[in-house]
Amino acid sequence: MGNDDDFRCHLRVMVKPYNSRGILLVHVDLVSDYWRQASIVDAPNSASIRFLTEYALVNTFAKELQRVLEGTKECAVLKGYAS
Repeated sequence: MGNDDDFRCHLRVMVKPYNSRGILLVHVDLVSDYWRQASIVDAPNSASIRFLTEYALVNTFAKELQRVLEGTKECAVLKGYAS
């Protein structure tokens, strides 16, 4: 077993149009670096989720994420579309 310094994760967030009413589809993948050889869909240490959202919520998330990267906020949350 390795230590925490040996463990890395990769996060991918894709956002694309879902319908003509401005709803967006979000697809998030989280993969452990340990399984570099596997493709992202086959990685045993991985998780994927898809959900719907809207432009205003993505905009809020982008601002929060920027603050996380600047170190002034601990987390950023992308909320789903409340149908």
